[in-house]
Amino acid sequence: MDIVVSAKNIKEVRRMLEKLGYDLIPAIVDASNRAVKGGTYTEGKRLLKEKWDVKQKDVKEVFRLSPASRSQAMPSARGIFAGGQQPLFNFGPRASRKGGVSALISGQRFKFQHAFIAEMASGHKGIFHRRERGNSNSKLNML
Repeated sequence: MDIVVSAKNIKEVRRMLEKLGYDLIPAIVDASNRAVKGGTYTEGKRLLKEKWDVKQKDVKEVFRLSPASRSQAMPSARGIFAGGQQPLFNFGPRASRKGGVSALISGQRFKFQHAFIAEMASGHKGIFHRRERGNSNSKLNML
């Protein structure tokens, strides 16, 4: 059985659910959360992969579900891709023979002169470039 909920047929849906022994609000909450968690997340991952060519693992880290709850007047769930800056290392960097590093961003390879790939003592891998003299205490900047 398919139950479609819209502003037009809300009274009919409420009657159908009451006959089945269900309350309308919990049904809307469950359906909203399931739809956002499944459809929005899956479609969003696919679109981000197409546009930016990032790994699904990296997309998973920035997705946040704001679930619907029964205490809301009109329950609604939201899926939020709250990305910010992604490390350049997530875009498949390659060191070039002439110096510098290139990374594949949005299907195009960009070159970063005077950059290099390094692993820190902590085990963190990244792309770095040296700072100019006279700048802050750190001698390296992470890209």
